[in-house]
Amino acid sequence: MQRVRLKDIAEKTGYTINTISRALNNKLDINENTKKHILQVAKELGYRPNKVARSLRLNKTKTIGVIVTDVANPFFATIIKYIEQECQRRNYSIILRDSDENQKNEEEAINLLVSEQVDGIILVPVQKSTSSILRLQELRIPFVLVGRFFENMDCDFVVTNDEEGGFIATEYLIKKGHRQIACINGPTYISSARERFKGYYRAMNAYGIPVQKDLLRENVISLEGGYQACKELLNNKILPSAIFAYSDYVAAGIIRALYENGKRPGVDVSLIGYDDIDYSLCFEKPLTTIHIPKKELAIRSVDILCSKMEAKESLPIVQEKIKVFLVERETVGVVK
Repeated sequence: MQRVRLKDIAEKTGYTINTISRALNNKLDINENTKKHILQVAKELGYRPNKVARSLRLNKTKTIGVIVTDVANPFFATIIKYIEQECQRRNYSIILRDSDENQKNEEEAINLLVSEQVDGIILVPVQKSTSSILRLQELRIPFVLVGRFFENMDCDFVVTNDEEGGFIATEYLIKKGHRQIACINGPTYISSARERFKGYYRAMNAYGIPVQKDLLRENVISLEGGYQACKELLNNKILPSAIFAYSDYVAAGIIRALYENGKRPGVDVSLIGYDDIDYSLCFEKPLTTIHIPKKELAIRSVDILCSKMEAKESLPIVQEKIKVFLVERETVGVVK
């Protein structure tokens, strides 16, 4: 099918190519009825703007780069979905890259997106280094961190209040009578893991419960990692009355390990996750978890990035923490 040109619309309507161009670009000096007629004819002919020509003219590609640490993780998959929806609403396309929690992959993804001349980047950082952030600042490319943040760096981010989430989860378990509460957590160089552990620790201290080192596991960020960490606890004859998991994804692995060892979540061992991903409802006992407002997180990240990309002057740094809340389901029992 041959591409419809401005010349074709001009021939159909009788207007000049210059008038056609100004109408399609929504210029204010075009009569409203003329504009409506041109747009209707363009639609009937199947006109599609030439994005390459437009990007050369405006020095913008209307493209946003998105880098996440694991596209297989349902939490990030949902975030990507909402980011793309919001970008489409604003007439932006996205280019997606997966760093696989690898710092070198993240740096290569940034270099690729820069070569693609994206207008801005939304990044879930690996956080093993600040090199990527410094690189983006050096290149003066607008970017927003989502889900994770660096404490001592002046850059835009949208995260959730993970310390409060860790506190809410642990306090809930304590109020159900639990005292031996394991924490199967992510690596503490990741801000979300560090903040969630702070909340766990604060709740334990607030209720005068000693934190037992043999109930702590770190560097667990996947389903397989949750499975192995729980197996290790059980193989060492350690059976906590409750487990606070870094994420629902990790909790899924914990559930598998519990069942393999004849333990029932919510009956023999209470379990609380984090993120409230969709399949948390699909377990035999739906998972009690901390809800993250993923749509709000995604929309705010796009909103902040677009404001920075489209601003004609420098704007203040935006650093937001969105509230989380507990979702009570069936994997937490009461200690009698």
